[in-house]
Amino acid sequence: MADTDDDLNTKTVSILVADVKDYSKLEPFQYQRFFSEVLSILNEKLSDHGAAAKNSWGDGIFATFNDPRSSARAALDIRDLFKNHPWQEMGLPNLEIRIALHMGTVYEGHNPIREEQGVVGTNVNLTARIEPVTVANHVFSSDIFRKNIEAERTENEFAFDKFPEKKLAKDWGEEDVHHLRRPEDPQLTPDDVVASDDNEVQSESEASALESFFETGSVDDQIRAVDILANRGNRESMEILINRLLDDSIQGRVRKQIAGRLDKFDDKRVVDPLQQVIADNDQHSVVNNSLASLKQLAEKGVVGIEILDTLEKVLNSDEYPDRFKAFVVTIMGEFNDHRVVEPLEKVLTDSEGTNSEVRRRAANALTNQERAVAVGPLIEALDDRDPEVRFQAVTSLGTVGSVQAVEPIVELLLDETEGYELRVKATDALEEIGDLSVANHIEEISDISNSEVRAAVMHMFGELGVVRMLPKIEQIAADSDATKRERELALASIGMFGKESSIKILETLMDETNDDIRIRAVQALGNIPSESSREILMEVLSAREEYIAEMRRTAAIALRKQGKRDATDTLIQATTDPIQDVRKSAMEALADLGGVKADQHLMDICGNQDDYHNFDRAIAAWQLRKAVNERKAVQTLLHLLEKEGSAVVIHQIINALGVVGNKAAAEPIVEYATDESYDRDLREAAIQALGLIGDPIAEEPAKQIIHNESNAMVLRRFALFTLRNLDTASAQQALDEIIENEDFSQEIHLMTRHVKQIDANQIKQALQDARDEALNEAEAEFE
Repeated sequence: MADTDDDLNTKTVSILVADVKDYSKLEPFQYQRFFSEVLSILNEKLSDHGAAAKNSWGDGIFATFNDPRSSARAALDIRDLFKNHPWQEMGLPNLEIRIALHMGTVYEGHNPIREEQGVVGTNVNLTARIEPVTVANHVFSSDIFRKNIEAERTENEFAFDKFPEKKLAKDWGEEDVHHLRRPEDPQLTPDDVVASDDNEVQSESEASALESFFETGSVDDQIRAVDILANRGNRESMEILINRLLDDSIQGRVRKQIAGRLDKFDDKRVVDPLQQVIADNDQHSVVNNSLASLKQLAEKGVVGIEILDTLEKVLNSDEYPDRFKAFVVTIMGEFNDHRVVEPLEKVLTDSEGTNSEVRRRAANALTNQERAVAVGPLIEALDDRDPEVRFQAVTSLGTVGSVQAVEPIVELLLDETEGYELRVKATDALEEIGDLSVANHIEEISDISNSEVRAAVMHMFGELGVVRMLPKIEQIAADSDATKRERELALASIGMFGKESSIKILETLMDETNDDIRIRAVQALGNIPSESSREILMEVLSAREEYIAEMRRTAAIALRKQGKRDATDTLIQATTDPIQDVRKSAMEALADLGGVKADQHLMDICGNQDDYHNFDRAIAAWQLRKAVNERKAVQTLLHLLEKEGSAVVIHQIINALGVVGNKAAAEPIVEYATDESYDRDLREAAIQALGLIGDPIAEEPAKQIIHNESNAMVLRRFALFTLRNLDTASAQQALDEIIENEDFSQEIHLMTRHVKQIDANQIKQALQDARDEALNEAEAEFE
């Protein structure tokens, strides 16, 4: 055998290696066009610039040039070709190319397999390793190539942008690389370097290219690079950002952006760098965002009590502004740990030395601690000189819920020098604590002079159920000289007590001149279940001339709440009320009361096109889902479905049948799901109903809808839900086939995978939620 070295010639050349991105994703028929047309164009470009050797393998292009300037011109021309050529007119996707350039010694000789001249050598391999880390539709070169071009003094024909050392493909190591462009071309931006595929080499290239902007890019480009790296969310991006955060040479705006974005990684490894920045305290904007990231990480449970030393350092040092200390106590509030109580208490009780906003946040932070240790500092804070701190202390005591706080809060409530907002908040806190010992102060509380506070007190006693206060509350409710707010909350309290003895006073208020008071009185009657209260409510509902529509509507709702069928006739009469809202509430009440008479009336409304508006008929159809006699209701709805002409009525018939779930309804509904002449909303309702009914007959219509690309995506999504909810072997197989079928769009593939992962109960809930929106939409249409 001949010595290899004797058969090969050495030569110094410029080397071009290129690769067409996503070549493997071409359709079979597109490969022929690529070889016959794209490679022909590339061959012409290489020849025009004097390529000494050329080769290709699949989508890989290789060429050598005797003159580096020729290879640079060829590379830029090919780049422009791929950027600007109308590939889609050739039946191809928008093709992109990565081009790498290098210069060095190669071996030339006869390739016995190809039976043609070939080029090999380490420098060829190096060029091939630069290509995968090149940004698509750009040209990257080695440092050696750049030096040779610049030595030629090419009259500003070329420009190079330096990157830091880049890790090359296949463990080649790191090399200095440059972005080659014409001087008039824009430099790379962070968005240019974001990879469009997920292979490891390209991901590393993207990260490396983005990192280069911290060396060469403008501040705006660096900030954009930070955002992209943070959104990538992987370890490599995190490490780049951590290193740059700790680099004092990086511009402050950029470090500020990094500090505020490190929380995106949900990784404990970002915590120490953030703490270091806070401890250094060299740039307040960076420290501020570092604290903001720690707060987000604390809320997500990524970081915990281990950062307490850093937080306390900020609290105890005069070098940090108050806004940082406010951040710190908020972070401490995320930790349910006894070790944070002492520093929080120290802050909260230092009204002379600590900023009021910091104290206020400390009061809020204590709500997350054990009741026994939190309540003492919070009670002490009720004497704070700042009203906002006192307000927060009262709020927090209500949340903590300690009986120990009742007396101090009552004392604050009785303090006439306090603002009324704080005293009203005190009543809220006492309601939350829920201890009846507050009744020990009835006499004092009853003498409160501020009307807003008195009104809140009325509500508090109602919530707490302090019956001894009822006569006083009834007196205020009936007192026309009391403020409207007092009377309204007094009436609300009467309703909470629900005592039959209050009915007489409430009846007298039916003649009140203030409509809002009358409405509140009707609401209170609804909370007192008795024959006497229902007689008054039925009178209100029937007397259309005497009582305003809102009173009548409220009376219908109150009768519904009481749930007694002696109101059925009155509610039936109310379905002819001139006001739509009253009719709607009456029909809803009839459905809840149930019974043969109520059901029959709702059925009659559904079929009576002459006397009832389509909206009323739609409401009645929807209410029949609650019918006592389900079989008869389904028969009625199916009969109406055959002849109904109103889309809004059909919509609610289908919704009701879906809820009832009677399989006899499945076949008639199929037509509405598949017939494209019906509007999309109606078809959506039909496929949702089929999913809820769960009859296997729905499988074929669902598949038909999914396979029809002209259908709206939301309709296809509901069809996927329906398939999933059928929970049959064939339906699940159909979902698998959709995922495997490349004819479907990526959106359908992703949606199908998501649907397969959802629990069956969640699927059913999603169908129900979508259906429940239909009535609201119909109502809005008729308003």
